[in-house]
Amino acid sequence: MSKAESSRNTDRRRTLRAFSMQAIYELEFYPAEETEAQLDLFLAAGEQEADGEEETSFPVLTEEEKQALKERILKILSIREELDRDIAAASASWKLGRMSRVDLAILRLALYELRYDDTVPVKVAINEAVDLAHLYGGDNSYQFVNGVLSVFAKEADE
Repeated sequence: MSKAESSRNTDRRRTLRAFSMQAIYELEFYPAEETEAQLDLFLAAGEQEADGEEETSFPVLTEEEKQALKERILKILSIREELDRDIAAASASWKLGRMSRVDLAILRLALYELRYDDTVPVKVAINEAVDLAHLYGGDNSYQFVNGVLSVFAKEADE
């Protein structure tokens, strides 16, 4: 694989990761019984190409990508209580209710990658989460996210 191909693949994974985080965040605002229908609508936005007049933050998704993202997001949401419990324990001075929902979505995604996705190295999961916090979080979100995930990085090293 050439450097250009590798860079495109990395960029695509980064884009899909951001898309996943946005879906996890957005689905927080809907009742559980609407999760799958709302996720389908969210993923359908990835079918729409910008018509030249309006910018879209959604990537154009292939059918494979849509299916993989749907499975991944539903898995993350199905273990949300476990993830939240562990995030709360790792951030002892912060209760979940005080955390930014964006930060929480980033942490859920990153912790899922750390624990359940063998294709994502620990350092990559943490670095990508910190990058997402820089892009989407508040002024100090990246420090908060990095601090919480450092607890899980130590766990992964053991």
